[in-house]
Amino acid sequence: MPQVRASWPKLTMAHAKQLPDAQRAAVWAAVGDTRRVVRDAPLLAWIDAEVQVAVSEGLLSALGNAQTQQFWHSFMLEAFGRSLLKPVRLGARALYGGGTLGYLRMAPRVHDLVARGCGEMTVEGAELDSRGSAIITVRKMPALLGKSEAFSLAWWGAAAAVFDISEVRGETHLDIGELGKGSVRLDVEWSPRR
Repeated sequence: MPQVRASWPKLTMAHAKQLPDAQRAAVWAAVGDTRRVVRDAPLLAWIDAEVQVAVSEGLLSALGNAQTQQFWHSFMLEAFGRSLLKPVRLGARALYGGGTLGYLRMAPRVHDLVARGCGEMTVEGAELDSRGSAIITVRKMPALLGKSEAFSLAWWGAAAAVFDISEVRGETHLDIGELGKGSVRLDVEWSPRR
C-alpha cells in the first residue's frame, strides 16, 4: 500500500495557510474532509498516500496548474529550511560535492524519507561549471499515483527550489506522458545566473 509520512500533507496544509484568503478558502473547500484526517494524524506516522493525493488534487483544482507549481516551489524552499530537509543540503555537499546536481541526486533519498510504495526515483545527470542537466525518473508508481498529475507537480516544485538554493537559472519539464503506466520524467537543465 502506498504511504507517505503525515508530515508531508501536514506541512502542505500549513503552507496553504499562507495563501491569500480567496485561494486558501478554495483550497480548503477542494480538500474537504481530508483536512481532518491530516490534522488528526501523528506527525511522523505513515498514512495512506491517498491523503497526499487528495491534498495535491485539491491544490490543483483550486489554484490551477501555474499557481500550483509556484505553490510547490515556495513550499520546497521553505521545507529546505526546516529541520527535516536541512540535512539534505549538507548531505548533498558531503556525498556529491554540492552543486545543483548534488542536490538533485539527493531527491531519491528525500523521496524515500517521505514516501514508501510510491515508486522508485532515479537521477542521472552531468554538471560542469554550474551548467548541467539531469533526468529524474519515477517508475513503478502504484495506480493511485498513476492517475494524479497533481501529485507529480510537487517534484517539479522541488527541482525549481533546488535552482534557487544553488543560485542558478534552471528549467524543468515535467513529462507525464507515461503517468498512466506508473512513470513520470522530469528533464532538468540549469546554467549560471547572470
